[in-house]
Amino acid sequence: METKLCFHTKFTIIIALALLSLLAQLMYGITQPITTKSLFIMLTSLVGVSVLGAGWLYIKKFSASIYKLTEAFGKLKRGDFNITLNNYADDEIGNIAKNFNELVQILKNVDTQRTQLDNAKTEFLSITSHELRSPMTPMKAHLQMILEGYYGKINKEQKEALNIIIKNTNHLDTIIADFLEISRIEAARLKFKFVKTDITLIIQAVVEEMKNFIPEKNIHIKTELTHIPLFDFDPERISQVLRNLINNAIKFSKPNASIIVRTKKQENHVLVSVQDFGVGIAKENRKRVFEPFFQEDTTLQRERTGTGLGLTICRGIVQSQNGRIWIEGEKGAGSIFYFTVPFTPVKEQKPITLIFSEQHTREERVRAIFRDALGILGDDEVNSIQKKGAINEQSISAHIRELETMHVFTRKQSALLQKQVKAVFS
Repeated sequence: METKLCFHTKFTIIIALALLSLLAQLMYGITQPITTKSLFIMLTSLVGVSVLGAGWLYIKKFSASIYKLTEAFGKLKRGDFNITLNNYADDEIGNIAKNFNELVQILKNVDTQRTQLDNAKTEFLSITSHELRSPMTPMKAHLQMILEGYYGKINKEQKEALNIIIKNTNHLDTIIADFLEISRIEAARLKFKFVKTDITLIIQAVVEEMKNFIPEKNIHIKTELTHIPLFDFDPERISQVLRNLINNAIKFSKPNASIIVRTKKQENHVLVSVQDFGVGIAKENRKRVFEPFFQEDTTLQRERTGTGLGLTICRGIVQSQNGRIWIEGEKGAGSIFYFTVPFTPVKEQKPITLIFSEQHTREERVRAIFRDALGILGDDEVNSIQKKGAINEQSISAHIRELETMHVFTRKQSALLQKQVKAVFS
């Protein structure tokens, strides 16, 4: 394999050879009579070595500065904004270091503002949900009292109108409750009560409860449960997730269909799955199902509307416990939702962004790919793509091909980048 030497190493070798040459000249001069010619050669060699030595010292200092800059840029690329380059002379490298420090400060301010905005959004969501929910309870109570004739008799048309109002009020109350739950998840304030429990019994209880959900569809819920030893988890939260997934499976199943709930013990967790044989979901929408309010345009979806936040909350609950949740399946062939329950309870919750998170995450991953390829100029390329329209796999691949034609990327680099982008959107 060919060994590549850096410039600094090559320069050191040249100086070493020059010193050996000078030493040879001196040794030769000692053994031979000193002539004007030999003296001139030795003095010339000495001057040459001195110049090379001075150059070597400068190159060594220059190489060390470049190495520090490269290391600092690497940290910045990984999102470390607590780096500063100090003790640089007032020269070109010093100007680069000064500009680098200014760039880091700008990026640090932007990151701080982003965090503050994210926290403000979560706080606003929490406060608004509380303020909206406060009047809901007395409102619902008075509506129910009117319906039951507490304030006097009402006719048939009035009862029908009140029933519609109460139904929509309950739906609004559910949405508010879901937003409150999301605000707790995003602020890492979701409450867990971990107790040593038999997860099989919890799953069986939820399945039995859900058998009577939408009875007119006559859905058969089957179980394939393996033996799981007792371990610490939150039964209420796991029941909440499972109830949501079975509810979702029933909604998207045709009458008289079957649903299968399975468990499997794995190394560090229990794997739970809910399989239906309904309409399924397109491959490109698998991750989007966990985004708030996402709905595929299907007849069954329009028949059974929900708040659009159920799967988002499921993701938040599972990830808050260091678990995973995902979906498999094909359009027209049903879906399988999987989630894991770790055997070790989470000790410290971390904030999880649920509102607009997938879109934000994809964009950040795309930016990271371009930064790896082009450094800080990568952001400019992503901004250029945004100006042309939406950020998606097609628009990014087209831009990469365009950069290839401009010789910014080689064909090999272009192919690698397109592969990385495909992975982001797969």
